[in-house]
Amino acid sequence: MTLLLLLLTSSHQATAKQYTQPFQNETTSLAGKAVSANMYFVKMGYWRVKKATLNLNFQVSQLNDRQDSDMTVTVNGVTFDSFRPSKTKGLQTKQIKIPTQLLKSQNNLQIAGQLLNQKTPTTQTPANWLTIVNTSNVNFDYEIEKPTDQINDFYGHMTGADTITANQSAVETPLRATDAELTASLRALTGLTRFVTAEDRELPLRPLENGRQTDFRLLVANFDHLPSDLRRQLPQQRLVDHAVIQVMNLNRRPVLVVTSKSNQLLEKAAQFVANEELMRETAQTTKWISLQTATFASVLQFQGRQPLLEKDDRVQGAGHHVKTFFCSAA
Repeated sequence: MTLLLLLLTSSHQATAKQYTQPFQNETTSLAGKAVSANMYFVKMGYWRVKKATLNLNFQVSQLNDRQDSDMTVTVNGVTFDSFRPSKTKGLQTKQIKIPTQLLKSQNNLQIAGQLLNQKTPTTQTPANWLTIVNTSNVNFDYEIEKPTDQINDFYGHMTGADTITANQSAVETPLRATDAELTASLRALTGLTRFVTAEDRELPLRPLENGRQTDFRLLVANFDHLPSDLRRQLPQQRLVDHAVIQVMNLNRRPVLVVTSKSNQLLEKAAQFVANEELMRETAQTTKWISLQTATFASVLQFQGRQPLLEKDDRVQGAGHHVKTFFCSAA
């Protein structure tokens, strides 16, 4: 019993991970008695978040009254923490635990403050200022939900910011790829990288069987150039007039295979993979592609416009206020 408990504990600890996500904001100075700044961060859908911590790096005017000035933190419209700046001069760091139940896929974090000067607390002057430094970030402690064989689940893991940062995603082609295979793989790669949030990493395009171990791979190849183990698992005849996108196993490791006997259909399937919306909607383990399959996004329902809010939002209170919005851009 003791041995079993130790093994389970070790396995649990091995899956624990950390990821630090910087905000996209540049270092920003805010002036006025009442200041407010918005920042945005994302949470991957396959994370089981154990703890989320805001690391806020900031500086306030040395003339501010630290007994009357205060700052408040809100996530997704819910306020959960308020504090006063310390008496320390220069850069300050504040670590604040974010309630995990407030987290969504896309998150708005707002820092609001009341900055009052020592001698004239009711008068607004240029010395009422707060600077939020661009090294501020959110740190996640989490566990990963094991991916299933569903295409959208594998795709979500493969394009996750933490996966790419850890160099665990790649697009692969046969060693001596044809022009058609390179064209299709580059088309798929372009779509996969449109929403990558890990700025210091990129999705590599590399030849198959280069010896590197990667957890999430997309293999784009003509059927005749697939490894024999994969060819045996696929119906050759249907691939004459279809392409297939399928999560398969190669050397006991999962791989998302895109293949066909037709170069035209191979590129058609790559167009499908390049479409984030379609890939996230595909819950099957196998997707067959024909020349009639739609591969373009349905975002045309907005005719090029994207709504910023799901419901009305109010700006209220004394002084000057600025409201910012976040949207994913292709």
